Amino acid sequence: MNKRQHRKRTPDRDLSQSDRHITRSPSPQVQAVVHHSRFEGPLPHPLIMEGYDKVIPGAAERILHMAEESVAFQQKISMAALSAQSNDTRRGQWFAFLVALCALITGGVAILTGNPVAGATIISTTLAGGVGTFVFVRRKSETSPTSDHEHL
Repeated sequence: MNKRQHRKRTPDRDLSQSDRHITRSPSPQVQAVVHHSRFEGPLPHPLIMEGYDKVIPGAAERILHMAEESVAFQQKISMAALSAQSNDTRRGQWFAFLVALCALITGGVAILTGNPVAGATIISTTLAGGVGTFVFVRRKSETSPTSDHEHL
């Protein structure tokens, strides 16, 4: 048997053999032009705004006014949130100061009334707690990738 007779016919071979018998006619070329544009922002693209104004006279002015009011509202909300956060921080600092002051006075009274161990324990734990809190908060804020105002 001949080697050519044992070869399996593959689709590539069939296609190459069939291409020999096909005459190719010139085909027209098709070209496509694709234009892509992108516009981001709180307002529509100026051409779209112009279209709104053609359909409803004064629509562009109304859209601008609406956007201005929205921005003003967002700024007002942000300022209120920052003010509330500042007030909460200040209030927490005052409460911490009052608790520490009460603990220091209590420790001093304990020392003066003849209980130096109890007084020293109260004073040292109060100071250690206060210093530890400030150190922990500072380290946490230094290692944190986001700041507080990004959570608003």
